[in-house]
Amino acid sequence: MKRILAILADGTDYMGELASYLNSGSDFIFKSIIFNNVRELKKFMNEYTVEMILCNEDIRHELPSETENVCFLSEDGEVMETAETEETRWHRIFKYQSSEMIKKEVTDYYNKKQRKTIEEIRQIEARKRIICVCSPIGGCYCSTFALALAQYCSFGGKTLFISFDPFFEYPGEEKSQADKNLTDLVYYIQARESQVAEFVSKMAVHRESLDYISGVSHWFDIAEISRENMRILIECLNETCEYENIIFDMRIIGGAGIELLAGSKSVYLLKKNGYNASKAVDEWKRQIRFANCGSILEKTRELVIPQDELLEGNYSFDILLKGHLGRFIEELEGLKYCR
Repeated sequence: MKRILAILADGTDYMGELASYLNSGSDFIFKSIIFNNVRELKKFMNEYTVEMILCNEDIRHELPSETENVCFLSEDGEVMETAETEETRWHRIFKYQSSEMIKKEVTDYYNKKQRKTIEEIRQIEARKRIICVCSPIGGCYCSTFALALAQYCSFGGKTLFISFDPFFEYPGEEKSQADKNLTDLVYYIQARESQVAEFVSKMAVHRESLDYISGVSHWFDIAEISRENMRILIECLNETCEYENIIFDMRIIGGAGIELLAGSKSVYLLKKNGYNASKAVDEWKRQIRFANCGSILEKTRELVIPQDELLEGNYSFDILLKGHLGRFIEELEGLKYCR
């Protein structure tokens, strides 16, 4: 699928002829779409991602504030590329030159921006921690540990927590039908691949530097997550600079679970002492190898979580890290955030 170049016609034949030329060749990386005014463009951008805008310079202040890549057609024959600031991210192109040269300048500018973006993404990915907490056995504090770990990490940087346990309840949370939750996120990914990270940020529940997504409306919403949907979610979250830490509570099986494990940088495998528990963990590892995913085992760390009396029954976010679990995480992470 080609990227979208939005061209604001501004009531002239010039833009229409330019758009026809740009769409006539197969070597142009964009699909050009004509818009008669900024209002039409904004409505379109609510549904689709526009990679580049080409328009006359006199409407600069009417463009949407979130616009990243803009080429202005200038009547000044001595136009120069304008240096980027936080307020202006645009490029000026001489209007009265050949359509071929305009196409080349638009392409070169976009490729230059993309090279910078790719390098920024690589730097972000290198810093980002993506941890998946999982267990093949019950009763080992899997979801509670994952949430406590997320809160601990949030003291050092903005953190996102998502639990794929359909029956996990966040401390003190009362679900409302009007609130967005993990079900909405799954449906959003199924409907459109773009802007997933932005949707997550908008729908998340915010607790200082810890964000979390509320649980699904029904357990089958978890069961129906596809492998492709999970891959899209992880890739989109990995490429956004919004969160330094992302903690997943897995509690999901099938292909989507494999994608979650493979896409995480670290895996914490929770277990309990005892023969049967050890056999279950051994079988989990055997099945991972059987699925030709031995690389998952290389980043997996097995943990036995201590029992914490403070977290028996009802508990609050405020005491998650106050007892044995907090001290365990502090020793595990070695960052000394919660004392």
